[in-house]
Amino acid sequence: MRVMILGAGQIGVELAKRIKGDWEVKIVELNQEKIELAKSIGIEVFKGDGTSSVVLRRAGIEEADVFVSTTGDDEVNLEACRIAKLYVPHVISIVNDESKMEEFISSGIEAIPRAKALATVIENRLQVGTYRAVNVGLGIGEIVETTVLPGSPAIGRKLKSLKRKGWTIGAIYRGEKLILPEEDLEVMEGDRILLIGDPEILKIVSEFMRGGKPQFPRQYGNRILIAAKDDLNTLREGISLASRSEAEGVDVIFQELDLEVESFLEDLCTSEIVDCVIIEGEDDYRKIAMEESLTGRYGAIVLQKEKMGVFSKIGIRKTGL
Repeated sequence: MRVMILGAGQIGVELAKRIKGDWEVKIVELNQEKIELAKSIGIEVFKGDGTSSVVLRRAGIEEADVFVSTTGDDEVNLEACRIAKLYVPHVISIVNDESKMEEFISSGIEAIPRAKALATVIENRLQVGTYRAVNVGLGIGEIVETTVLPGSPAIGRKLKSLKRKGWTIGAIYRGEKLILPEEDLEVMEGDRILLIGDPEILKIVSEFMRGGKPQFPRQYGNRILIAAKDDLNTLREGISLASRSEAEGVDVIFQELDLEVESFLEDLCTSEIVDCVIIEGEDDYRKIAMEESLTGRYGAIVLQKEKMGVFSKIGIRKTGL
């Protein structure tokens, strides 16, 4: 495979060094000093202006499989890539000014924003054990690799026990092996897990997998649902759970309101302890809770304990005579 690179600057030369073992590489450069530097490390260089179709043809662009423009001048990159599109099926360019991305994309050029690529590399260094893909897929963080660290709550869990809504596992790297995910596969310490899904959900899931700050109940859902008929203690228990968790907020179903409950709910929903939403409805609170549980918003549901008569307690069912 042949690749032609425009620019013998730091990016162009580094790219050539990395791929020259697998690719036939040629750089096009006008600056003599840069040409000498590239040649000193064994890279073939053609001297000329990369925005000239004559120069690119003489350099052999018609034989190239890929063209990559790496200069610090977006106008040069864009013009060179437009010419390259006439001869090469795959054209890639660094974009220094992100506001010009659309010009490249509309011309059918695969554009890599320089600032975003560098920022992602730095971000990956800051978030120990988690790496976002650079210029893969949509490039918005929907593909993440995370490492399962010692003490992770995911260790020993089978994949089928992980509620995967809005995300999935693409692959697991265990040592030098690539493992395709199967439902009975258990997560092990040191696994590198490739996660795919909603970027906001992946932030939570990767933290859970890695084994850092506890994320309950957000690995299952972002909110807690409290459903009761008339028991204020159920409400208090649910609020206590929410205040000690990472839930974004609480939704409350309370079937039979009285003054004490209304006062408690009013104080609760105006406090900064939790984000509270009251769900109103005339149906039985258990029916509403069941319907709400299907939305996928809830990581935990707190239900009022059913009162049991003496016959129920000893396992005898009353029947009519």
